[in-house]
Amino acid sequence: MVIQAEEGGCDKLSAKAGEQTATQVVVLVTITKAPHGQMCPMHVREISLPVRLAAPLGGRELVLRPGP
Repeated sequence: MVIQAEEGGCDKLSAKAGEQTATQVVVLVTITKAPHGQMCPMHVREISLPVRLAAPLGGRELVLRPGP
């Protein structure tokens, strides 16, 4: 599965599959921030985050949650 997202400046997004049941798939999304005080451009980029699932999403509910 591929999640389309936007990240900006020095922020970096990542995603990985969490709990997967017959009715629901949880994807954990993590934002890695730049060190405090680092100069970063303020522009937005469209990105694709591939997430490997144990089985196709099908009709299951997709839930996005903050990652570690």
